[in-house]
Amino acid sequence: MPALADAVEGIDRSIMDAGDPVGIEVAGQRADQIDERFWITYWHPLRSPSGGINVAAEEITERKRAEAALQGANKRSAAPGMRRRQRYEICRRPKTP
Repeated sequence: MPALADAVEGIDRSIMDAGDPVGIEVAGQRADQIDERFWITYWHPLRSPSGGINVAAEEITERKRAEAALQGANKRSAAPGMRRRQRYEICRRPKTP
């Protein structure tokens, strides 16, 4: 994804300096698609005289969409449940003489 080249260059340098593997979530748009896509990328510096970084990526777009849908459903279903519980608590209060 050429649009991410500048961001990757900074990540590349910091990983080589630190020398530790890193997992980074990346969002972007492929040239052949309209929708935003998501990936989790794993960056491992190569410990050899020539150096370099090995990068593996897993597309997680569908998982991200499912998480967003679940969060939206939870928000929608939580509000009515709260109202029912509040009404129940009001009805259960002891009567004062």
